[in-house]
Amino acid sequence: MTYLDVELTREGKAFYLQPEAPDIRQYGELVSRYIGVLRSAKYFKRFDDDKNLRKYSVGDYSTALRMVSKGRIEVAIMPELLGDYLNKTKSYDLRKASFKVPGQPSFIAVSKRSKLAQSIEELEIALREMKADGTIDRIIGLYR
Repeated sequence: MTYLDVELTREGKAFYLQPEAPDIRQYGELVSRYIGVLRSAKYFKRFDDDKNLRKYSVGDYSTALRMVSKGRIEVAIMPELLGDYLNKTKSYDLRKASFKVPGQPSFIAVSKRSKLAQSIEELEIALREMKADGTIDRIIGLYR
């Protein structure tokens, strides 16, 4: 893989709960809860490595939110922008916990076997222009 040199948004991770569930204010309050996670996803080192947490793997984030809304699991973790979008468009009526995790830098990667690998410079120029003219912010704004 070749990573493009243009950094995208630093999307934080949020925890979604039923409206009446006790809030999560700090990491330690996750220990006693069943947490929906996306199969094979990485969130943040402490969470990913923590063997004391009860994680329930799902195939997609919408399933995790639906399970929380039906009381099958207690909390779901996901990128905040996506979680807010799904919560709103699917009418799950969940709330975010007070505890959130700041995002890490994200980048677009292109397979070295892809036909796009020959166009890395052009892709980076296009991304820089989209970032400078606000196009990326407008696209992200569609999910808010």
